[in-house]
Amino acid sequence: MRRIRPILAILALMAVAGAACSKDASVATDMDAVGAIAAELVRKVKAGADPSAGVADAQAYLDAHKAEIQERMARVSGVRGFQISDETKKRVMDVMMSAAGEVNTLKISLMTQTMGNEALNRSLNKLVADFNALLQGA
Repeated sequence: MRRIRPILAILALMAVAGAACSKDASVATDMDAVGAIAAELVRKVKAGADPSAGVADAQAYLDAHKAEIQERMARVSGVRGFQISDETKKRVMDVMMSAAGEVNTLKISLMTQTMGNEALNRSLNKLVADFNALLQGA
């Protein structure tokens, strides 16, 4: 019996250690998808016939993917620190910073156009605010 207890303790630790990183793949998949959506938003804005059309296309795309982003961010937020590796934690932060940065930079790149176009300014602010809220789990 005395020999079995240490073995059981070691097996339990190994099981916990194995489970600790078991969420890495799903978190990475979710973050890759969120990063891809951010890149597509930026692409749609830049590819529009004019800035207003691009922002409208991007807003429609974001609205169509809102539930997906919410679901993915909820899954990522539900993961406990011990369930993913330090590398995955860093990757989550990197993707979130990059995605938010890409979308928020649209305000800078369209600054001249928004200065003379209040409707475009409102639309762009809504797009950026909606995306940021989704990243924050709202």
